[in-house]
Amino acid sequence: MTPFEDLYGVQPPLYIPYVLSDSNVEAVDFQLRGCESAIALLKHHPQRAMSHMHQQVDKHIMDSHASVIASSELPPMARQSAVLPQAILDHQMVKWKNAAAAQFLVHCQGSCPADATWEFADDFQQRFPYFSLGTRNLS
Repeated sequence: MTPFEDLYGVQPPLYIPYVLSDSNVEAVDFQLRGCESAIALLKHHPQRAMSHMHQQVDKHIMDSHASVIASSELPPMARQSAVLPQAILDHQMVKWKNAAAAQFLVHCQGSCPADATWEFADDFQQRFPYFSLGTRNLS
């Protein structure tokens, strides 16, 4: 259903564009040319606005990609100091928000095993999707 049909309850009238000099009466010809100009202008502005919106969206996407690229280009020391898992030492089931949830005891690179922390399995697998859980059934 078109907005016209929704508003008026009937189909919109058939639009037949005016062809220059279709009318022999100069006043009618002038009036219809003015109507065609107004229709062309009304069609042009939404297209121009849509084009402008597309340009703004494209610019925003490019800016956000540039900021992601810039933030991922960290100096080597900053990349080395990132906390990465080295091993999963143990696992357990806990009650979390009235449901059972799996946790892993995660040993991180550059730390001693005594500093290992319990992490929720879902969060861990989402943050480190390529980390091998080994042959043990931990999930």
